[in-house]
Amino acid sequence: MRGKLSKLQVYLLVALCALLFTSVWSYLSFMSIEQQTTKVEKEDIPLSNTASQLYPLMLDQELSIRNYVYLQDDLSLQQFEIANARMHDVLRDIEELDQAHPIMSQIVTEEAIPIITEMEAFHFDQIERIQQGQIERANEVRNSQRSNLNLLRFVDSKIQEDSDAIISRAFEESREASNSARWMILFVSALTFLIFAAFVHSFRVERSQKALIYKSLHDSLTGIPNRRAFDERLEEAWRDARQLNKPLSLILLDIDAFKLYNDTYGHLEGDACLRKVAQVLRRVVKSPATPARYGGEEFAVILPVETASEARELAETIRQEILDLNVAHDGYHPLCKLTVSLGVSTMVPGLYESEKELISRADAALYQSKDKGRNRVTVNNIK
Repeated sequence: MRGKLSKLQVYLLVALCALLFTSVWSYLSFMSIEQQTTKVEKEDIPLSNTASQLYPLMLDQELSIRNYVYLQDDLSLQQFEIANARMHDVLRDIEELDQAHPIMSQIVTEEAIPIITEMEAFHFDQIERIQQGQIERANEVRNSQRSNLNLLRFVDSKIQEDSDAIISRAFEESREASNSARWMILFVSALTFLIFAAFVHSFRVERSQKALIYKSLHDSLTGIPNRRAFDERLEEAWRDARQLNKPLSLILLDIDAFKLYNDTYGHLEGDACLRKVAQVLRRVVKSPATPARYGGEEFAVILPVETASEARELAETIRQEILDLNVAHDGYHPLCKLTVSLGVSTMVPGLYESEKELISRADAALYQSKDKGRNRVTVNNIK
């Protein structure tokens, strides 16, 4: 006669099966979370960072062509060719990274590429005009692509929104998997060892998620807030300034002739140059102001102020501090050392205005600094 299982043996068997089932299920859940984290780190964030280079690269080309029309020099033409080649490299990278993201592909293919193609055609026409001696005509149409540049900036914001949505979906899937794992752990709370092991693993996942969030909001090269963090902070600062009826300033700064610097010293030294500029911003810009890498060699500072002169003074301090670094830039004359151009705008937010107006005015001021000879601060304020 075969013996029957006792109640204790049944309970132990059920506990063992629950332990086995929960262990396997938890392992698969946590593996799914880690895969989502890896996907965001390896695919989604690189895609976002790569796509965000389209507008800065086209801005580089536009500025190089304007300088070429003004100076008719080989250096400006070389800077344009370098930026143009990099633009096509970025488009190829996006095509490789974007196979799993059709919305991003649609934005780039249907909106960004037509603008880029039209602007490239204009740039090559300008080169041909200069080479044929039609300098007066080239100067007449010199600024005709500003509207296209603004359109590309708008497309760039849509690309950023889609990138944020991709990352947010990955975070949401990760959170859902994590929540499900916790419910399963609670279900077998009597199994103390399993609960302990599962929570240890859960804490590891949470730390990984926090690290991932930090990475998504900070530039990996310079360590300061990135474009996504800038957009969030500017929206918050604009809302606060509107509620308090107080001014808000924005400083945009761009490293002068940075493409030439990269071409002269190499990309590793170019990266080191970006880190040095970021270090100056971390040292000079104090809370509640926020420094950020806006894109490429362009940086930004969000500055809640009492008076517009404070923003001008801070911008001038940044310019001088970077000049005092005495970073050699042999091909950049006449100073032959690293400089930046800055645009500053201060506004008291109105009821029907948005932070885009502040960005537009600071960007226009930055253009003026570039056009007036670089290494200077230009202010564009609304009283």
